[in-house]
Amino acid sequence: MNRKSIFPLLLALCLAFSALMMPAAFAAHTEYVKNPTGRTVNIRSGPSKDNVVKVELKPGTKVTVESINGTWSHISSPVDGWIMSRYLTDNPGSSAPGGTVPSTMTRYIVSPNGGKINVRHGPSATGYAVAAQLDEGTEVQLLSTLKNGWAAIEYNGFKVYVMTKYLSRVKPGTTWNPKAFKAFAGQIYSPNGKQVNFRVKADLKADRIAQLDPWTNVEVIGQSGDWYKVKWAAATGYIMKKYVRQQ
Repeated sequence: MNRKSIFPLLLALCLAFSALMMPAAFAAHTEYVKNPTGRTVNIRSGPSKDNVVKVELKPGTKVTVESINGTWSHISSPVDGWIMSRYLTDNPGSSAPGGTVPSTMTRYIVSPNGGKINVRHGPSATGYAVAAQLDEGTEVQLLSTLKNGWAAIEYNGFKVYVMTKYLSRVKPGTTWNPKAFKAFAGQIYSPNGKQVNFRVKADLKADRIAQLDPWTNVEVIGQSGDWYKVKWAAATGYIMKKYVRQQ
């Protein structure tokens, strides 16, 4: 075989080998939402916790995964958005029936004197310019809460910051029955940075289920005097109200 005929053969072999070594194109496929705690899972507008929550999906919901970006998966149904990949499984029998529920991250601006509230470009009243002044009752989306009493919110497509005391889950002016307790997402708060006791009963002498670190996420499902009834992981118990902050 002469040299001229060898080169095309080598080229063809190289191309074939390269094709074998190239990773296969990502194929859209079906997976299912899972969460060991049984709580809904956030679907965000982008692959980061900084992005706004669009909806929440119940465990067991069937989704179509289109692509993966780091620890996040892009889904196209039942809604278009991003979910942390650890909340997905290919086992349809591992979760209860699913469903889509509205996002619980909606908040409303409240004002102690009825005036406008400043939202800023950063989480501090000093060093960051005012991004906008919002009227009481303005609807925003909560992105995250910070340890310094500020929260990141989404307003008109922009990420801005406001003091958490100016946010409410209830729209100002709406009727609210304090006897009808409404469950909410909370976080453990500890003024001295120590762990907080999670007990089997609303009693300081009751046995401890666990000791929770500051800023641990919990679900508050009820109240009893100075105590909240709380779900954490697979356990239900009680934590003193002063150690829980609403997200």
